[in-house]
Amino acid sequence: MEGVKIISVICQKGGAGKEAWVVMNAIPPTSKITEEAIAVLQAAGVQVAPVRLVRRLDFVNGLPEGQAAVEWHPHGKAAQEITRLWEWTAEKIGLKEHANVGE
Repeated sequence: MEGVKIISVICQKGGAGKEAWVVMNAIPPTSKITEEAIAVLQAAGVQVAPVRLVRRLDFVNGLPEGQAAVEWHPHGKAAQEITRLWEWTAEKIGLKEHANVGE
């Protein structure tokens, strides 16, 4: 629980008056533990991003070639998750026009 308190303080204080969010990363595709962790974080006042990054091989398979998931398998689930995260982030920070990460 100490880790949740630290995350809560960081997210509530933010950096230079900016919002802070936690992205659930490398999580199992379906997991009661993930849902419980999100509930605990939110109960502590931590904002959890609506996009989750599931533990997928596409995130690591392209690394030896220097490729991200959107390059390695552009139509795969990992690429879709990263694209959704980028689009959500771009919207949150006010980027009205942004390149698609898969292009």
